[in-house]
Amino acid sequence: MKLDLEMAVPPPVPTADDPFALGWRYTPDGDPEWRVPLTEEDLLYPQEADFVVNNEAHIDDLRYLVAVFRERIAGREGLRVLGDHMVDFEVPGLRILGPDVIVFNGEAREWDRNRAVFPVKKMGARPLIVVEITSPTTRRKDLTDKPNLFYRAGVPLFVLIDLPYGGGKRPSGITAFQAGPTEYEPLPPEPDGRVWLEVVEVFLRSEGNRVVCYTPDGQRIEDDTELRKSLAAEKARADAEKARADAAARKLADLEVELKRLRGDTTN
Repeated sequence: MKLDLEMAVPPPVPTADDPFALGWRYTPDGDPEWRVPLTEEDLLYPQEADFVVNNEAHIDDLRYLVAVFRERIAGREGLRVLGDHMVDFEVPGLRILGPDVIVFNGEAREWDRNRAVFPVKKMGARPLIVVEITSPTTRRKDLTDKPNLFYRAGVPLFVLIDLPYGGGKRPSGITAFQAGPTEYEPLPPEPDGRVWLEVVEVFLRSEGNRVVCYTPDGQRIEDDTELRKSLAAEKARADAEKARADAAARKLADLEVELKRLRGDTTN
């Protein structure tokens, strides 16, 4: 799995003036150093009190994918979607990882959402898909170290979303990789460039520097902002139609009153 690492946007580098360029880790209460800078190693192996610096587009796409995937698997017992969550794959020699988005299948066991680390085997789960979304902070790790780690974790499908906001000089777009004999191997996209994810039953496509999901019948799945705008527009149309109908009803009533007047009908 070889991808272009050259950057158009220089990745942040911690300095004496800005030690928190990559992010920070909150320390326990009472510690005089209430936060410590993150290192590149920390980007691979997160802890609960970590804050990683990412741009808004990265965050928006992550939240969008989690919401769409969860909606698509709703009611399908055993499937589970986690976003920006620490995961212990319970594989010997493999530390806790933090995939952007991960989809599991397995036993429908209850999960305490207040817990920080999801233990895969103890939960009777099986990883199906990992999605990583690049940003200038994490892109090098996303393209080099993370695929190897998720391959070792036994994830059969790795999806890399490498759009211009990820900072790459030649971003690769959206690519799905299937686990081969020794490493991930790229899967060919659909003829129109979309990537099909069977488990969640969506097509992925990049549009305007964002990732967009489509249903199998080609319907675009809106994000929360787009949905709110659509609902507001629909309400405005409905309000306008009601106003026109009310105006027409009032005009009709006025015409009926005038007709009665002309006929000399004064009865109520």
